[in-house]
Amino acid sequence: MLERLKVASRRSLNQIEQYPVVSFFGLLVFLFGIIILSHVLRAPAVMTEEVALEAKESAVFTPGTDTAYVTVPAKVKKESIVNIVALTPGIVSTVLTAPGRFVQSGQTLLVLTNDYQGGSAELGKQLASENARLTAELAKIDKDITTLKEKQTKRDDTLSGTEEDIALAELEKDRAVRKSSLAQSALSLELSTKNDAVLKPKVFMSGVVESIRVKRGDLVTAGQVLATVVSKNGATTLEALLDPRTARLFALDTEARLTVGNDTVTLLPTYFAQSENENGLFSVLFTLSPELTKRITNGEYLRIALPLATDTNMLVPIDAISQDDTQASVLVSVEGKAVAKTVTLGTIYGSYVEIMSGLNREDSVILSRSIVSGDAVRTR
Repeated sequence: MLERLKVASRRSLNQIEQYPVVSFFGLLVFLFGIIILSHVLRAPAVMTEEVALEAKESAVFTPGTDTAYVTVPAKVKKESIVNIVALTPGIVSTVLTAPGRFVQSGQTLLVLTNDYQGGSAELGKQLASENARLTAELAKIDKDITTLKEKQTKRDDTLSGTEEDIALAELEKDRAVRKSSLAQSALSLELSTKNDAVLKPKVFMSGVVESIRVKRGDLVTAGQVLATVVSKNGATTLEALLDPRTARLFALDTEARLTVGNDTVTLLPTYFAQSENENGLFSVLFTLSPELTKRITNGEYLRIALPLATDTNMLVPIDAISQDDTQASVLVSVEGKAVAKTVTLGTIYGSYVEIMSGLNREDSVILSRSIVSGDAVRTR
């Protein structure tokens, strides 16, 4: 055996000596083959590690906790009389001033309460009862609409196409009315338990009290005028006009965002009309501080972002919606992964759209357009 190996070795050496160039290139090919093979065998493990570590970052919007805003134009106006309004339903517990008295900017004029010998409890019960009634009526209408649409799909011969359309239109109209009433009822119920900033209306300019329109013990509603104040120097207000749909969802108790130059300030409304004007719009006023007044001019239009109440309406940014010819969908983050959900769209409010079905209030809706279903996601 050993002798055979010696003979084979001598033959190999003789071949190398006889063909040195060929032997050299053959050795190079052999070595390159080993190197390439080692990389091929190692590559999948490296790629797997890289893919596992890669996650796309995105901001998210949670309908149940994040606030939706609609941006509208608002006109700067110089006023000498400002109305002080209630931002929540309640009972007048204390009147801290009187007509003819001078008041300073930021001074509290009245105090509202929802705790007056059980009166607030009764008010809360009434609002909750109304809420429940409207919710039940809305659920019944939704069921009737679903039933009628199923009949349309099956081409039920008991109704002609025209009759079906009329019946469906009537149900949709009833639904809109009930939904509007439910939104107002829910908002009133929420506002009935608000904090001091809402329960203690303040004046945002110095002046003389012209009138106090309520007395201790009076029951007031959100938007009701409580007092008027006159200023010799005038006050600068910002007036926005809202269409009925937006006015219905406007959150009186949440601060709006006004951008002036590079600065953003937050404001609570000082007046909100309870009825529409001759153009079918609702007026909302904000009183501006003297410091802010110096930076703007009378008659100028500014853009203000108004908060929307989403107790009964689920809103998400339009940019989060993907839509084709047959359906709309959003991506939500579930355990670090993007998952698609099919949704039914409703009314559009500025840069937000109402979600009628398919989404939960606690869902984290992905806002990045570069993410697709199945991607790993890191939310912020």
